[in-house]
Amino acid sequence: MITEKEAKAKIKGWMDFLVECKKVFDSEGKSLKVQKKVQKMKHEGYLVEVESPELDNTGGDWIRLNYADCYLFLHEDGRVEYQYDPYSVYGEEVIIACDYKSFIEELEKLKNARKFFEDNEEL
Repeated sequence: MITEKEAKAKIKGWMDFLVECKKVFDSEGKSLKVQKKVQKMKHEGYLVEVESPELDNTGGDWIRLNYADCYLFLHEDGRVEYQYDPYSVYGEEVIIACDYKSFIEELEKLKNARKFFEDNEEL
C-alpha cells in the first residue's frame, strides 16, 4: 500500500516530467514538428500525450501536455497552467495552479493524495 508521502512524490514526479517536456517547447518553439518530438518523450515507460489545434484539431488556444493525471497547459498568450485531475472530470480538478511553485505548495497541502492510488492499483 502506498503512503501519503509516496503518493505525493509520484504526482510530483509526473509534473516534473511535464516540466521537462515544457522546456523543449521553451527552447525550440511550439511548431507541429516540436509537438511531435515531445510526443515521443517517455517517463516510467509511458509516453506523454500532446494535444493541440495543429496536432489533433482541439478547439483550445493551448497545447496541453498530459501524463498520468497531471496536465500542463501552454496557452497562446504565454500563460501556463498546472493541474492534477485524478477524476478526469472537467471542473473537479484537485489542483489548478498558475506556476510550478504554487502547484507544489498545493500538492503538499493535499490530505488524501494516496486515495487515488488505492483506487487505481495499476499506478
